Amino acid sequence: MTVALNCEIKPLCYPKAALFCFASALMAYNAFAIMKGAVAAEHGRAESEMLSHYYLALEISEATDGMLVALPEHRWEEMDAIDCDEFAAEVQAIISGIDLSRFRKSNRGPKKTPPERTNETKSVHVSSKRILDKRKEK
Repeated sequence: MTVALNCEIKPLCYPKAALFCFASALMAYNAFAIMKGAVAAEHGRAESEMLSHYYLALEISEATDGMLVALPEHRWEEMDAIDCDEFAAEVQAIISGIDLSRFRKSNRGPKKTPPERTNETKSVHVSSKRILDKRKEK
């Protein structure tokens, strides 16, 4: 949770500030869990497990700034006043329109076998010093 949401700040040494950051991270993780649960309910558990935590957290952090600017204040007040059923319906409507392929985990492919050595084992390395020493002898 701390890695995906970047909530651990190194120079934060005051206990109250650290506690505030931890509480903010927990609140953000709860919102993240709600979103992931809504994806599982709408698209299935398998699709939910294939989502990348990094890409989802990145999308949330980037989209939040735009929403705060684009949506008027009364829209946020409406969201504050709705009950749980209306909120769930609103989240479900948003989740149904998401393109999940943008947020899938990147799976690493199989490792390639190393190429066979083409040079002979007898002459793998030639020391430059030896070559220079031989030139001096001649």
